[in-house]
Amino acid sequence: MAITFVTIAVPTWVLDYLNFTAIAGLVGVTTLGALIATTKAGTRAGLVYTFGVSAFIALAILTAGNIVLATLAMALAALALGLSALRGWQLAMVLVPIVMGFVIAQPPATKFSRFDDAFTFAYGCFFFALIAVLLVTWLAGSKGHGDLKPVVRQRTIGYAIMLVGSTLIATPIALLSDWGNAGGWLIMTPFIVLQPYLRDGVRKGLARLAGTVAGFIVVALILQLTDSHTVLAWVGLVFAMAAMWALSNNWNYAVYAFLLTPAIVVLEGLHSSVETTALDRVYATALGVAIAMFFIAVLDPLYRRATRATLTQ
Repeated sequence: MAITFVTIAVPTWVLDYLNFTAIAGLVGVTTLGALIATTKAGTRAGLVYTFGVSAFIALAILTAGNIVLATLAMALAALALGLSALRGWQLAMVLVPIVMGFVIAQPPATKFSRFDDAFTFAYGCFFFALIAVLLVTWLAGSKGHGDLKPVVRQRTIGYAIMLVGSTLIATPIALLSDWGNAGGWLIMTPFIVLQPYLRDGVRKGLARLAGTVAGFIVVALILQLTDSHTVLAWVGLVFAMAAMWALSNNWNYAVYAFLLTPAIVVLEGLHSSVETTALDRVYATALGVAIAMFFIAVLDPLYRRATRATLTQ
């Protein structure tokens, strides 16, 4: 809990105080991802996350504004997350494409060139994420505390297909609709809902869905009650610490998703200067849920059929 507070709150508030508002929220959610990766899967995963998320942030800024290139970049991040399941790292790496999605949906507005922004934002997020990884390693050791279970190849391929497919649908919609920050909600939702374990299909998908939607509802209500930057920063921090507690104690994924969703959305949204209506958020979340459930419904029977065929051989 203390590590979460120090590594997220301090850099976010310092950057905000120095008027680097555009990067403050992005650093907060990126650092949260570094804490999740290191706590869940150890120092090696934390370092992979740090390098990966920095590279994809730069790619997101460079491709933002071009729907085709941005969609392909997002698909690449989705594929990387899917393949990470081979090592059981999918929960540890989930914030890589989520952070990228928010950047693509609403690129940071600065007076500098796109290349300058790509370097500055990538380096800033890399620096603070690396500090988080090293601090967790120093205080808690280099081995993660999560129960990592590498996913078999067949399931990993199905998981990657779901992620890439949902991304190829969600990203163009988010960009064409010009939803801004709400477009990030749309891109983010399938990454939280979808998991590689299709053996329980829709039942587990609905459980993850319930946690994610509940988290979105909490955020929507909070954003309707206050627009205070300070209050929102504290709300994001509290949910981030609660999510880390749930992760460390292996709580049910639906509960973890409920806590993680507000942390991501609120912390990332701190840099946003564009107002997003509650109705846009509802539409974006509902559409993201529908896309995720579509792929679960399609691939689950295919997986079951393949499993039966394997057992009868």
